[in-house]
Amino acid sequence: MGAPRIQSAGSATAMISDALDAARRRAVQAELGFDAATLSHWCDPSETNGRRMPVSALHEVAGFSPAAALVAARHFAALAGAEVRELAGEDRTLSTAVAAIARAAGEIGAHMLEATDPHGPGGAEITPAERRRLQFDLDLAAESIAVARSRLTREATS
Repeated sequence: MGAPRIQSAGSATAMISDALDAARRRAVQAELGFDAATLSHWCDPSETNGRRMPVSALHEVAGFSPAAALVAARHFAALAGAEVRELAGEDRTLSTAVAAIARAAGEIGAHMLEATDPHGPGGAEITPAERRRLQFDLDLAAESIAVARSRLTREATS
């Protein structure tokens, strides 16, 4: 591995590099299947041959890592002259947990439609990357259901 690349503050490649660092690059490689060379190209400010990070890949990384999502959100907010603030404390209500289930179900449906689109990367067959994304979505839905069940039980005993 070569020397770290010098990033221009506020640049797209700096944001991508920071987001990948926040998500832990090895975790991104393991969980999302991107190789180290691809991650390196995405962070290279001198890359001119079109190997830039696709928005869909940034979306996957942000979905996998809330810390990476926060880095990207702050970058884009700054471009708009705005700012992003973290919420003070997590909303631990049952309705928020149920909303997370609905969102996860919507993501599963949307990603399943993309994965089985005859005009998609694997045709009507699900590619390994699409399979990983669907597994991530299903795991998130299962976690959301467990959280909602726990909150429902807690509210019943309060």
